[in-house]
Amino acid sequence: MTLKNSTILFVVFLMFKSYSGYGQQQPLTPDYKESQNWIALPQMEDPADVVPSESDFTNNQENAKVDVFYIHPTTALGLLKVKNADLNTKRFNKRSDFVIMNQASVFNGSCKVYAPRYRQVSLGTFLKKQSHKNRTEVFNLAYKDVKNAFEYYLKNYNNGRPIIIAGHSQGSYHGLRLIEEYFEGKPLFKKLVAAYLIGNASAIPEDKFKKSFKDIQPCSSALQTGCIISFNTHGGKIKKKPPFYFRNDLMFYGKYGEKFESNAQKKFVGTNPLTWTMDEAYAHYDLNLGGTKFVRKSKKFKKIDKNVIDGQLENGILRVGKIKKSGYKAFILKDYHVFEYNLYYSNIRKNVAERVDAYFKQHNGAGIGNTR
Repeated sequence: MTLKNSTILFVVFLMFKSYSGYGQQQPLTPDYKESQNWIALPQMEDPADVVPSESDFTNNQENAKVDVFYIHPTTALGLLKVKNADLNTKRFNKRSDFVIMNQASVFNGSCKVYAPRYRQVSLGTFLKKQSHKNRTEVFNLAYKDVKNAFEYYLKNYNNGRPIIIAGHSQGSYHGLRLIEEYFEGKPLFKKLVAAYLIGNASAIPEDKFKKSFKDIQPCSSALQTGCIISFNTHGGKIKKKPPFYFRNDLMFYGKYGEKFESNAQKKFVGTNPLTWTMDEAYAHYDLNLGGTKFVRKSKKFKKIDKNVIDGQLENGILRVGKIKKSGYKAFILKDYHVFEYNLYYSNIRKNVAERVDAYFKQHNGAGIGNTR
């Protein structure tokens, strides 16, 4: 079977396999007093507690002095509907659980992990034009849940502790809105260690920082705090066009919920997770401290593969070469979007610890980061 035919079959599979699970009416609003509406909480056993079993990493949430509020990516993979997912759909929840294990667990050496379930938008919603009559409504409903979960977290769990905002893909998209509403120009900015908004669903154009942010800037060094780390990983030659989500008209400006603005032809920003700079110089495989394979079961979450991938920023895209280990096959057409936390797992984990240490030193406190 050719790559083209297999890709078509995969798309057809998504269209029909994930058609259900959205409901005919608006799904019920989650109550964040209920633990069932959280994928991860420090006080319960959950997927964010796991570490690769063959590594020397440890789950240090019990002693961590920083929180991470983590927003999961799209796990409602239907392409036909512009809808919000029903949180009673076991298929979506199961996917969210193993995604949290692969991604949010990277923070458990230095942070207590809080990860809400929310009425995410379907994958197909991202592919529709801004003129679609329901598009803005479903995006805003998903963000409303994230916002409600964050406010519940602040009131009931945070207790004045420093915060990392993190996410992937759709989660990073909502995370950017959260950063602008609650941290930019607000007292809470002083509590922001950093934001890891990886694989943002529409990338982050340079003019977003010029228009919306003054306090918060892109991260350009390993120890900078109060900043945003973002990168989108893609294979292929440097001169190829960026993936479709770079050109999407998804980025809100001004008061959220009022409009979209096209990202076409814009300059984007990113941070290279191998160097933690915005430099477009090539970063060699030797800088990769270790990746983890994307798996669905904790018993298979085992090995750290060193030097698995390289990276070079080009207009905000993290261009990568050949994967040097088996088990990291590109999702579709050299797009490594799904594996962005996995490919740089050890680098991200180490950087979180170092950035947490830097935050406490900058705020006249003792460094408490834990690379394990």
